[in-house]
Amino acid sequence: MSEWEPGDAENLVALHATPDSALYVSTGEPWTLDYAEGRITGWREELAKNGLSKFRLSARDDGRFIGRAGFSYMEERDVFELGYSIMPAEWGKGYATEIARGLADWFFASRSEPRFVAFAYAENEASIHVMQKIGMTEIEPKEIPRGWARFFELRRKD
Repeated sequence: MSEWEPGDAENLVALHATPDSALYVSTGEPWTLDYAEGRITGWREELAKNGLSKFRLSARDDGRFIGRAGFSYMEERDVFELGYSIMPAEWGKGYATEIARGLADWFFASRSEPRFVAFAYAENEASIHVMQKIGMTEIEPKEIPRGWARFFELRRKD
């Protein structure tokens, strides 16, 4: 994981370029360059304000861009939310689980909050499976702007 670099807006456009890869994020529409640049600006602001944000994911073997992941603060719930998105060419290789588990470990080792949440649209079985694999517990279904989502939490172990 690393901070955003010049040219990464183009990577984000590629990440969310197709209806399938954009389906479960933001507006559900493929991202434009302006939208991607705005998200990077917002993530930098979140990092400055909260010490957490979404970061660039790169493959260890060759440094290629594979996605984004990190935490965002959900003011309406007063909790941090784990989020990730992986390039379609990298789906099924375990990256989402690896990064979610690593972020969970880092969160509890370096932060004082007792928990964080994550959610996925009810039909997004792949993301739901990742949350379950890292030990998250389902807490509620909730309608969000584009449909029903399943919310999960992971609590600090005593």
